[in-house]
Amino acid sequence: MVHITERNACRTGLRLGKGTGLTDLEWGMLYELGVVDEHTTVATTVHDLQVKPLPGYLKTENDVTVDIICTPTKTSKM
Repeated sequence: MVHITERNACRTGLRLGKGTGLTDLEWGMLYELGVVDEHTTVATTVHDLQVKPLPGYLKTENDVTVDIICTPTKTSKM
């Protein structure tokens, strides 16, 4: 399991960070080293107010999506 930080997350697994792409870059490096793969669970923690619908066009082919969103009141699996 890998934990990543986000500004917003969507119940579809789409996430919105700071826009620098660092999470995706780090994921790519860990993937190349064999530390993570397509079966690695990705989790994030945000406040309940940060879980919002996000438009699908924001996702690019290199974006890492989240499998689990944890808020102070709920844990959701995508």
